[in-house]
Amino acid sequence: MAVPTTGLETLTRLKGIVEGPLYNKLLSFIQSVEKEIQPHVDSYIASGLLIRETDPLKFIATLLVALQKNIPTFLGNPNWGLTEWEQVFDTVNPKVFGPLPTQNIQPSAKENIHSLDLFQNYLMIPTGGTTGQLRFTVHDWKNLLTSTKTTQDFLNLSTLNAYNTLPLYHVSGLMPIIRALTTGGDVVFCDYKEWLKGNFPIHLLLNPILSLVPTQLEELLKFPSAIQFLKNFHTIFVGSGPCLHSILNKAKEHQLPISLVYGMTETCSMVCAIPSSEFLLGNYSIATPLSRNTFTVDEEQLIHIQSPSNFYGYYPNPPIKYQIWKTHDRGLIHQNGRIAIIGRTDRILITGGEKVDPQEVEASILKTGLAHKAVVTSIPDLKWGQKIVCAYISTRLHSTKDLAIQLKPLLTSYKLPKILLQVAEIPTTSTGKIDYLKIQQLFNHSS
Repeated sequence: MAVPTTGLETLTRLKGIVEGPLYNKLLSFIQSVEKEIQPHVDSYIASGLLIRETDPLKFIATLLVALQKNIPTFLGNPNWGLTEWEQVFDTVNPKVFGPLPTQNIQPSAKENIHSLDLFQNYLMIPTGGTTGQLRFTVHDWKNLLTSTKTTQDFLNLSTLNAYNTLPLYHVSGLMPIIRALTTGGDVVFCDYKEWLKGNFPIHLLLNPILSLVPTQLEELLKFPSAIQFLKNFHTIFVGSGPCLHSILNKAKEHQLPISLVYGMTETCSMVCAIPSSEFLLGNYSIATPLSRNTFTVDEEQLIHIQSPSNFYGYYPNPPIKYQIWKTHDRGLIHQNGRIAIIGRTDRILITGGEKVDPQEVEASILKTGLAHKAVVTSIPDLKWGQKIVCAYISTRLHSTKDLAIQLKPLLTSYKLPKILLQVAEIPTTSTGKIDYLKIQQLFNHSS
């Protein structure tokens, strides 16, 4: 059985953690989590632990304690719907640290199909991946440290302080915490919607960093007070999908220190970025690889990333370091080694910075029994970048509102179609394939 430790010992035993404001905030939380986990630590090691904490400090404390005790650790989204929880429990049957959202969602009674012995010391971070289906990418503490170092080098800052508006189960929300913990920095947890109301922090951290998805940036740019507040940041990272030029032009017009970044869960956050100084000169597309990251493209223009923070594959496959990760994104390499991201090659949709697998949404719609055929796609939208929509053939007389009500508990909110449209038939091409262009035109005519 693992030997009990104190909060201080947990922090000092994880390599690279530096004393600072966030470090001090976490001590009491770690001591509390230690008392909860220690009596059951062997059981957690055998079954794995899935963190579903909504309190950010307790979330991080649980993560640190679990990693220090070699517990295979999975990060969970508190807002997963029934479909996502079913995917989790079909893959792994961990002990959930934190309450399940409803009594209708229960862990599987079956034993884990795959032994977790290989996953001690590893962290499993959820992602839609290149399929959109829920999967867990496998990382370790070393990857988190390496990603922090490359960001630190890019910013040329010794201490990384952050305001965090993103969920901690996302790598984009997790990494600001790790960066602060390992550089002696601090993190202020925020709800950016409060900023839309004019409620801003009174005291600002030194050289603060902020990460936003395009939807958040677009919303904040609507309010002069929010724009003025954003000017206080050293750097504002914007990633997780394409951002309309009209939004970027407005941010540039207001001289906001935007740094457009590219990365993914598989690479443990960003691996290339456009410095804010270049953004303010109008560079929206040509990014610089972060230190020790190399990009190549193949004959199909697919991007290959060689990075020391690349993941170890997807759970439950045995963890093997991906020296090179072949993405489903297309790009162009410039003579100076810089890269331009062109776009995706698969069917995954990105809305508000979130990946959505249309096949998962279609399956959930069919599960309601109100449709016997459904096609999910997206149309351009100023707020979301892409808006999820669905054309479907109904099984019986009902309103689209009825379908929306039955669909709501099955999926996370961002996956829910913003528009549902009943049709007599699904448009197809001359070869019988679904004609997505005609389907998108249906929504343009209906709006």
